[in-house]
Amino acid sequence: MNCHSMNGCSFTGVIMDRNVLKYSKDSREEKKELIYNSAIKVLSQKGFHEATVHDIAKEAGLASGTIYLYFKNKEDILISLFNKKWNDFFIDLNSATEKYANLIQKMEARLNYIVNYFKENSDLVNIMFIESYHFLFLEPEILEMFYKEWDYISSTFGQILEEGRKEKIFSYEGSSVSVAKVIFGVVESFLKQNLIHNGKFPEDDINTIIKFVLNGLKAKEW
Repeated sequence: MNCHSMNGCSFTGVIMDRNVLKYSKDSREEKKELIYNSAIKVLSQKGFHEATVHDIAKEAGLASGTIYLYFKNKEDILISLFNKKWNDFFIDLNSATEKYANLIQKMEARLNYIVNYFKENSDLVNIMFIESYHFLFLEPEILEMFYKEWDYISSTFGQILEEGRKEKIFSYEGSSVSVAKVIFGVVESFLKQNLIHNGKFPEDDINTIIKFVLNGLKAKEW
């Protein structure tokens, strides 16, 4: 059949090609997500150094060779996983707080989002904030990524603080970014200590800390 002319044959072929490409892309992303989720479970249970690509493949129900179609090695899985999950974290963090015009509510919403993220993703948090420190300084790319993401979190919190200080909603001394790092560090440290090391989620204590932080920031007239 001759399909060189603009007839149904050639047009259908274009549609089929596009559908195949879309299906292939969707299928590839689904497979990568399966590998990510399996890696989170295995790395959280065994630790980065003890876990193997074979362990991750077994958890995912895949052949080890299939993993290598998507990632070069275990380190590549971890770096790609961090990139994906950090990106998702920031998108959802901004979405969760953009509806608030009130800066106090916006700050509280951001802190609550981080708390809930730790609570709902304890295995991932264990890898990102605890297990990662065992090899952080051996992997320059991961170290650079951590610094970049930490700076981004601090700068976004700092922007809210600085805006609040200009509007006389917040009152504090020093750099807004430095204050943001202290706030995030306090919350993060408390969550890691209790949720990961002790296996508990002290909700009442967390709420007390958030209120303490917000009340400490508020200007007297607020």
